[in-house]
Amino acid sequence: MVHPDRRGQRRAGRAGHAPRRRQRNLGGLLSPRHHGYVHAGRAVGASTRGSAPRALLRRRGGRGGGGAAGPGRAAEPPAGCGAYQRRERPPGGRPPQHAARLAVDEGQLSGGPTGGRREPPPPRRHLPRIRHPRHRGRPAHGGGRARHRKGVRDVRLGTTELAPQVASGIARAGGLAIEVGTVPTPALYFATHTVDVDGGIQITGSHNPPEFNGFKMVLAGEAIHGHDIQGLRGLIEGGQIPDRPGGRREAHPGLLRRYADAIVERNAPLARRVKAVVDCGNGVTSLVAIETLRRLGAEVVPLFAESDGTFPNHHPDPTVLENLRDLQAAVPRERAELGIAFDGDGDRIGTVDEQGRVVFGDQLLVLLGRDLVQRQGTGHPVIFDVKCSDVLRRELERAGLRPVMWKTGHSLIKQKMKELNAPLAGEMSGHMFFGGDWYGFDDALFAAARLLHYLAERGGPLSRLLADLPTTVSTPEIRIACPDDRKFDIVEQAAAHFSRSYPVSRLDGVRITFPDGWGLLRASNTQPVLVLRFEAQSEQALAANRQEVEDWLRAAGVRP
Repeated sequence: MVHPDRRGQRRAGRAGHAPRRRQRNLGGLLSPRHHGYVHAGRAVGASTRGSAPRALLRRRGGRGGGGAAGPGRAAEPPAGCGAYQRRERPPGGRPPQHAARLAVDEGQLSGGPTGGRREPPPPRRHLPRIRHPRHRGRPAHGGGRARHRKGVRDVRLGTTELAPQVASGIARAGGLAIEVGTVPTPALYFATHTVDVDGGIQITGSHNPPEFNGFKMVLAGEAIHGHDIQGLRGLIEGGQIPDRPGGRREAHPGLLRRYADAIVERNAPLARRVKAVVDCGNGVTSLVAIETLRRLGAEVVPLFAESDGTFPNHHPDPTVLENLRDLQAAVPRERAELGIAFDGDGDRIGTVDEQGRVVFGDQLLVLLGRDLVQRQGTGHPVIFDVKCSDVLRRELERAGLRPVMWKTGHSLIKQKMKELNAPLAGEMSGHMFFGGDWYGFDDALFAAARLLHYLAERGGPLSRLLADLPTTVSTPEIRIACPDDRKFDIVEQAAAHFSRSYPVSRLDGVRITFPDGWGLLRASNTQPVLVLRFEAQSEQALAANRQEVEDWLRAAGVRP
């Protein structure tokens, strides 16, 4: 697969288009049997200047989930909805009485993880307050006190304002807010699987620009997203839940070390010493990645490994090729076998080979699939999103695996992994998910460790391991600005237009099968953007297919 350069394209966040499903009861989700405390912890290196903490919910008796960062249920946004469209209230105009209360700016409630621009910092009254009512199921310790949540945050500058407010709101609702400090998003997910909690909250801007911040929330083993976010907004807008006694905040250090130990335990030692340049992008992985990979037995050359929420060297988003320039130059200069880049909050990975050429997410998933066969044999399902190449599907089949194309979005991928009991999944954007000996969530540091392990066993260089892939020509993700109130309508119109001439898949957006390639047009669920991608057998076919779609967009009033 040959991926052209992305230079000059607009940068924007990626998000999954949520599927239609039976509505989950947010009131029940955040109600007595899921009592919890938000742990206001820190997560380093999210994509925004002021990342918010991630929290875990510790169980305290009664039923409730294990706080896993497992798959969340998705919901299809209403037709024509924007990222901040209001969700209708329940009949009667009032939300359920026993539900969480979160005082947040209206713009923070999108279809994906909650988030919004922070220019200037929000006034104190708008900072998050998550409250949970008294437990009414099986009594918790203390006769009905709420269970625990853990919270963490990343290195964005605004996190220091948001984190204490989240923890304080939980404590005021009678919960125990367990603050775990500054850790990557996958460390929060790890904690929800390994600590007796109900859920977690990460304060992070993820892959968005520094002026953005928000939350990634996990409750009862599922991510809160899609219609659940809009349902949460309805709860915020109605009703008051009184303060309850007995809540408190509590520091819980040591998570980062336990997370790193678990990665090393599952991937060390390397069969030989592999030299790698690792670009942390001044994000949260600066706190843990270099030491962890060295403990595996790798020789690591660090690049921008000091956490700094201003991101002074480049934005920590490895899906944008401009952000990989320093890594591409450093790898051949240092005579390393590969380069690894992390995004701001540590859930996405970028890779370059020994010559400094970018290895895209679908190519990396080919290697991880081959590694899976070595570890667990053939026949396993491997999930990938609609933006991935057809070459990936064919290579997974050739390796004896069962490829499954699915919707873009980490919550949707996790849900599908759980449904199929899949040991591996990945997205073009660099989210890599590991089941089996891990916990099913997206984890860039674990992906780096597994890649180093595979490279050490198979022998380098990395380019040789990819040399047998069929050559196609493809674009990276192309992001086009489109207002929130138009983007989903544009996708519907495109489906109607192109289905007259070509086979079209509506799995996620519109995937058009041309005679000599394919093209994708989908709406971001968290950003005012349309996402395009194309693949073909030749440069000429690629240009023609792209031109046809972009010409239609211009006619529809969207400027590519």
